[in-house]
Amino acid sequence: MIYVILGVIACIAGAIVGVQAQKRRHQTEINNAKATAEQLIKKSKFRSKRKIRKNHC
Repeated sequence: MIYVILGVIACIAGAIVGVQAQKRRHQTEINNAKATAEQLIKKSKFRSKRKIRKNHC
């Protein structure tokens, strides 16, 4: 009987740990996407400024 209770507790603890790990991975993916988007925005702003300068000269 005690092994059943310990098994249930282990399953619950495993599920909690799994959910936390999944949240961490998801947050990491979000942060990577934000960083990528910021880099693309910076590149596009730099390119657009360079094109404007070329057109005016």
